[in-house]
Amino acid sequence: MDPTILKILLNDVAELTGEHIVLVAVSSGFAILIGVGLGIAGTRNALLRRISVSVASVLQTIPSLALFGFLLPVPLIGGIGKHTAILC
Repeated sequence: MDPTILKILLNDVAELTGEHIVLVAVSSGFAILIGVGLGIAGTRNALLRRISVSVASVLQTIPSLALFGFLLPVPLIGGIGKHTAILC
């Protein structure tokens, strides 16, 4: 393989890997903040615990790929892009 083509491909792979790491870090950070916050609040409030567990149970049944389809028509966070990927 031509070294120039290999260099271009490696640059693309490195850039896309960096974008993927950022998306995973941001979405995981939000998930941790929300999960720990609701977990702590749920230990102090039985109603909040029941509601958050029920909502989480429903959301876990929706695969993330289907969630992309549901979010496509949503104006502010929908469409194909980083915001939708982080939310899913």
